[in-house]
Amino acid sequence: MDSPPGWTQRWQTLRTRLPTLHRNGIALPAPWLQSQLQAALDSEELCVEHLQFSADGGVLQLLLKKPGQRLLSIHFRFAPVDWAQRRIDIDFSVRGENRDPTLVGRALGKLMQLGLESSLGLRALQRLAAPLEWLVLQDNRCSVLLEKLPAVARWLQQPLLGKTLAERVQIAALETRDNALRLRLARIKSDNQG
Repeated sequence: MDSPPGWTQRWQTLRTRLPTLHRNGIALPAPWLQSQLQAALDSEELCVEHLQFSADGGVLQLLLKKPGQRLLSIHFRFAPVDWAQRRIDIDFSVRGENRDPTLVGRALGKLMQLGLESSLGLRALQRLAAPLEWLVLQDNRCSVLLEKLPAVARWLQQPLLGKTLAERVQIAALETRDNALRLRLARIKSDNQG
């Protein structure tokens, strides 16, 4: 029996939007990560507009709604993973674009854009990130503290053969390709295995 017309196409589209297991890790597609970020961050002040990965990093676009509408394009790339500290560092730069149609909004947007290019931009981002205890912003570096990120912390503490999962498996590298974030995993060798 043939599948209904379009069903195969819909399944293929859905598959590209879901995390995929690989023999040495997992790939998290940009559309899936964007939906997770929207669920966590969207508010009256902020909206996650777009996430796109490239071979050397990616771009996250945020729409700041108050005061005036401004689109922030955050260009980022991942630093090597610090598994001992359970931390992922991300280097970034911010560019702003005014989206407010009113005269006052455009003037305010110009001031805000000048502020973004100075230390005021970092302070604005730090204020937005303040409620997220798992995210630390300093200079042009963002640190994701995995042990404070609720969904990840739960998995890190899962028991596996007498040790926690975090003591058995580590994130060896982060790669961005095919519009997905690829987490390459590796076993942690114990000292007595040589």
